[in-house]
Amino acid sequence: MIAFDQNLTIILSFIADWLLFVFPFMQAVIELSEYSAMLENYKTVSATFKRVSPWFWLFPPVKVHLENNRLKKIARSAHFSKKDHHDMLGFELKGTAWFFVSLAGIFNGFGATLEVIEHFHFGHENLLFWLINLLMIIVGISTVAIRMAFAGRTVEKFG
Repeated sequence: MIAFDQNLTIILSFIADWLLFVFPFMQAVIELSEYSAMLENYKTVSATFKRVSPWFWLFPPVKVHLENNRLKKIARSAHFSKKDHHDMLGFELKGTAWFFVSLAGIFNGFGATLEVIEHFHFGHENLLFWLINLLMIIVGISTVAIRMAFAGRTVEKFG
């Protein structure tokens, strides 16, 4: 019974640590989406600046950096009210903070992956470690992308 409890605890800890990557990442995406929605109020100005491709979510630090640069360019060109400027800065700061919480979740996930591999004595530990971590990152990003796409369709349908 002790082995079962220990196995279950290790597996649940693995799942929990990877969830600490996925949902803070989703929150960062939500924050940046709200900032993008706010920019819609300034369509004429924001339209002159190329949108950042959603494909950059495959490299989240790059996406966050490019979105922040776009925001700064738009802010310099537009005449935002103080409230809008404050709100946009808030979205940027919150999105960045959630991204770093998500990054910490990835690091926790790495530790949990190593613990699972060592506990269950899988072979090819080094290769398996990187494959599982890559798979979990891809699954996490895909989960967020699918949920956000579904949420967008739901808002359009009922909003």
